[in-house]
Order: sequence, then C-alpha cells, then structure tokens
Amino acid sequence: MPLIEIKTATITEKGQIVIPKSLRERFSLGDKVAIISYEDRIEFGQDLGRDKNLCRR
Repeated sequence: MPLIEIKTATITEKGQIVIPKSLRERFSLGDKVAIISYEDRIEFGQDLGRDKNLCRR
C-alpha cells in the first residue's frame, strides 16, 4: 500500500492527540483505530481487532 501523505499532530495538555482534519475525514465517528507503538514512533491504522495475532504484547 503506497504512502498517501504525512502530517503532524499536536498533543494537548490533557494528552489528547489532535489529528488533522484531512486525515480525520477518512474515518467515521465511532470508528476504532489501532495504535501501534514502536521505540521511535507511533502509528495509527485501521482496527486490527479482527486479527488477534497482530496484537501481541
């Protein structure tokens, strides 16, 4: 899957992440997203709940 765009996000005082509108428009209200944490970055993606093998601790 090709990379479409890279944007920056802001973390508020409450620890909330403000996602740019152009990226939010790709999701519907109430959609679940996967948050994938690496040592050097965090990625957001479509919900991986359908494949439990991808969500190991």
